[in-house]
Amino acid sequence: MYRSNLTEEETDELMVELSQKRAFRLSSQFNYAFKNREATHSNKSTYPDVLTPFLGPAFDSVFIVEVRIGTPPQKFYLEFDTGSDLIWVQCAGCIDCFDVHLGNFEYSKSSTYQLVSCGHPSCDPDDCKEGICTAKVSYADGGYTQGPLSKDDFQFFSLDKGVQTVNGVFFGCSLRSSIAWGENIGRIAGIFGMGTDPNSFISQLGTQGQRRRFSYCLRKADNRPGRSYNYLRFGEDAVFPAGSDVRTTPMVEGPFGVYYYVNLNDISVNSIRLGLPPDTFRIRDDETGGIVLDTGTSTTYIFSDAYNRLVARLKEVLAPYNLRPYLRNNKPMKRLCYVRPPGFNNFPSITFHFDGADFEPYHETTYSITNDRFCLQIRPTDVIQNLDVSIFGSFFLAEQYFVHDNEQRTISFARADCSK
Repeated sequence: MYRSNLTEEETDELMVELSQKRAFRLSSQFNYAFKNREATHSNKSTYPDVLTPFLGPAFDSVFIVEVRIGTPPQKFYLEFDTGSDLIWVQCAGCIDCFDVHLGNFEYSKSSTYQLVSCGHPSCDPDDCKEGICTAKVSYADGGYTQGPLSKDDFQFFSLDKGVQTVNGVFFGCSLRSSIAWGENIGRIAGIFGMGTDPNSFISQLGTQGQRRRFSYCLRKADNRPGRSYNYLRFGEDAVFPAGSDVRTTPMVEGPFGVYYYVNLNDISVNSIRLGLPPDTFRIRDDETGGIVLDTGTSTTYIFSDAYNRLVARLKEVLAPYNLRPYLRNNKPMKRLCYVRPPGFNNFPSITFHFDGADFEPYHETTYSITNDRFCLQIRPTDVIQNLDVSIFGSFFLAEQYFVHDNEQRTISFARADCSK
C-alpha cells in the first residue's frame, strides 16, 4: 500500500501535488450523461439495515472503500469522495487507462451485470449510443472518464457484520480514461461517489428506504504501514460515540448540487478573529464562491484574500520565536514553512467559524509537522487555475468524527480518536 522509500518531505510534497491535480478538476463543473435530477432506481434492490464497509488509507490523506462488485464478486478499492457524485470503476478493455494493481472489473464474468438502456429514467437520451446509456465525467485539466452506465451488485465486508450485499447499484463502467492517482496508490480502481445528488451511493441507498445519513472518521496521515481500517457507517448506525462534543452546521445550497457547501463566517488564530468581510466565503450570483467539504482533496484551499490575511497573522504570532523560513534547494517553499527548532511545539491554533459551529482542527492536521520543519496545510485558491471555490480537504478533516445528514441538511462533527 505504501512506498517506504519516500522521505517525510517527499511524501508531503506528493500529497500537495495530488491535491492540486484534484482541485484543478474541481475548477469546472462535472458533466454527467447520468442525469443530475431525480434518479429512479429499481425497487427490486434490497439493502441491509446496517452497512459498515471498510474505510482506510491508500496513501496518507487519500482514503479508500473496499468493495466487491458482481457475481462472483471481484474486489476493488475505490476512493472515498464526498466531492463526487457518480460511482465509477475502471473496466476490462479500458483504453489509455491507469494501472490498477488488482486489475480492472471483468464485467463479462459477472452474471448480475447489466447495461442501462437509453429508456431508463436516469439516462439522458442525448447521451446514448446504440441504445446504451453512457456515463461521462470531464474535468478542467483535460482529464476524463467515460463508459456505459451500468448496474450490478455491490458487496461490503466488515469484521463485525460479515458480508453485506447491496443489489442493483448504478455506476459508470469506465472504458476510456485519462485519470491517474500515481504509482504510489495504484490500488485505486475508481471513485466511490458520496456527494449530495441522486447519483451517489448515499442517495441510491435513500431510494430504498435507508436514511440518507452517513458517518466517517479519517485517520491522521503519517505514512506508516499496518494502520487499522475504520468504518463508513450509514443510516441509523451513523451516530457519534458517547460523550462526543458534537457541533452542527447547516448545509447550504450551492450552484453545483454534488458538493457539501457550508457557510464560513470568519477565521481565528489563537482565539483572535481575523475579522474577514462577511461575504468572503459567500456564494455569489455568478455561481462562484462558497466553501465545500471534500474528502477527495487532501490539501485545504481558501480564497486568496483570506489566505493572505491568515498568513500575515500567523507570521505575526510566530515572530517572537525568530523562526527561519524552511528552504528547499536554497529557495523558499511555495507555502508557509518554517524550520522547526528542537522541541518546538508552539504551533498557533486556527479556528474556523461556521454557522452555529466552530471547527478546531488539531495542530497535527493544521500543519504538516516533521522533526526539522512545519508547513501550513492551507494554500490559496489562486495556485489552481480557475479554482473559484474554497475546499476543506481530508488532511484537515482527520481525527474528527463527521456525520452528514442529507435529509436534515446538516453536517455535524466532533474531535475523535479515529484509530478506535
